[in-house]
Amino acid sequence: MKEICVYNKKLRVRHITTQIRKMVEILIKNSQSKNKEYKFSDEIFYFEDGKMGSFGFVYESNEYIGGGKHISDVEFYDTDGTLCVATMFAYDNNFVDSVDIWKVDFSPLIKIPTNENDFFIPNEKSKIITR
Repeated sequence: MKEICVYNKKLRVRHITTQIRKMVEILIKNSQSKNKEYKFSDEIFYFEDGKMGSFGFVYESNEYIGGGKHISDVEFYDTDGTLCVATMFAYDNNFVDSVDIWKVDFSPLIKIPTNENDFFIPNEKSKIITR
């Protein structure tokens, strides 16, 4: 089992899921940056955040660096109806650092939506993200 050192803790490295890949692509597409050429790895790790779903990307190093800049936000409702906010951070070299997911009641995340129309831009709830 592959591990990565994150803030002095060893965390398990996993393969990216279809749901996570879709959400990251939506975050990239809806970034305010003129440059939409962000890259991300097929390997991730989950932060120890009460299982709200926040994750970081694993690149060549065995240690997480952190420190990416804010790029984008989207919101969605978990299957229990609780609002979740996903915030993406990226490094200056356009590699995605991490995605912070905050479930507003701090309960564990149940499921990331698979339908692109289930994501919306914060403070614009009437504006659904479409292709």
